[in-house]
Amino acid sequence: MKVQLYKFTEDKNKTLTFRWTKKHFEFCMDNKIFLNHKGKKSYKERNLFLFSKGDKITIEDNVIAEEYSTMPVKNFSSVGAFSFPTCHFSGNIRIGRFCSIASNVKIMGENHPLNRFTTHMMTYNGEFDKFAMSEFERSWTLKPFITKPEN
Repeated sequence: MKVQLYKFTEDKNKTLTFRWTKKHFEFCMDNKIFLNHKGKKSYKERNLFLFSKGDKITIEDNVIAEEYSTMPVKNFSSVGAFSFPTCHFSGNIRIGRFCSIASNVKIMGENHPLNRFTTHMMTYNGEFDKFAMSEFERSWTLKPFITKPEN
């Protein structure tokens, strides 16, 4: 049974906001978008781990949920098929296909430099200079790492 969803409101931040109902749950089940990693299809009006009737839900407008994906706890994110995060992420986190993410996993900090050999903070945090000197009696010199091939 396909259901029509309604009563969406949009704000200037490009999000959709609505109150959760059984119809939203049925929409997710009809489209094989699971709200917990066990893929249970029974609706409860009150549920600590899923959305409850009347909960205010806000979804970013660019969320893409593939069939057979599972949403993070009480959130809608872009999740690929057969992935199941069992943790809570806020916002539109992008998760690929066939990913298993344990409960209590957290995402630290934003905007790590993705064009370096590592996203570890040793490439941008000055504390590693002090650590190298005290621990190894040598200075730590961060050298540029070329990420684009030269033509």
